[in-house]
Amino acid sequence: MTAWRLLVTEPCDGATNMAIDEALWRGRHAGASPPTVRFFAWDPPTVSVGYGQPLDRHVDVAACRRLGVGLVRRPTGGSAIYHDGPERELTYCVTATAGDLAVGGDLLETYRWIARALVRGLNALGAGAEMVPTGRGLGPDPAFCFARTGAFEIEVGGRKLVGSAQRRLGTSFLQHGAVLLGVDAARVRELFPTTRDP
Repeated sequence: MTAWRLLVTEPCDGATNMAIDEALWRGRHAGASPPTVRFFAWDPPTVSVGYGQPLDRHVDVAACRRLGVGLVRRPTGGSAIYHDGPERELTYCVTATAGDLAVGGDLLETYRWIARALVRGLNALGAGAEMVPTGRGLGPDPAFCFARTGAFEIEVGGRKLVGSAQRRLGTSFLQHGAVLLGVDAARVRELFPTTRDP
């Protein structure tokens, strides 16, 4: 079995956080780094947008500037997340290969494997978390990640608790996820003006 590395890093700005994760991913892909789980936070608070997500009216860039909120594009997909410091949100990154998890090379299988591990950890802390086997909600992807639950994401009491997104490079992958510990609903509405009920 492959030995894993655990990193818990100090809060960093968005560009630094994403550069660290991309370096970990590229290192794993090249075989120069072990599979890694990293937990981190953001300073200053930052909106991260998914790799292919358009930066349009759904994310208020002027509000980000006015409020001193950073803005960065993730190397992973998915919808935007407001990373509001370690009191309200904890971010994780997993860089590995499908072989490191002893599952097939399928994106959904690795996604499900990580979700199961997160559910076990959260429930050991008494969260009452459950993995949702299929996505909930119809229509286009929302601008704000926590506005809808996707397949193999995690809920507590019917509300999305963990949002995750993954990107592949050959057999290696980078998965980002955010564990929502609290929410400043007024701030989220300012940053994501088209999002209802954050």
